[in-house]
Amino acid sequence: MATTTLARVAIGPDADAAAGDMILPAGAVEYFRVQPGDRISLLSPSGAGLATVTEC
Repeated sequence: MATTTLARVAIGPDADAAAGDMILPAGAVEYFRVQPGDRISLLSPSGAGLATVTEC
């Protein structure tokens, strides 16, 4: 996963990103393990940006 802006990330079956969740800095590339049925939720404090999620 990569984003063009700082984002908060939540992963799980009921994921809903919030202010206290993990930070993904702009331009960083990060790998996450997800399970079938998991959702990925992103929250950007700036309100705008792009995210790329790719299956490996």
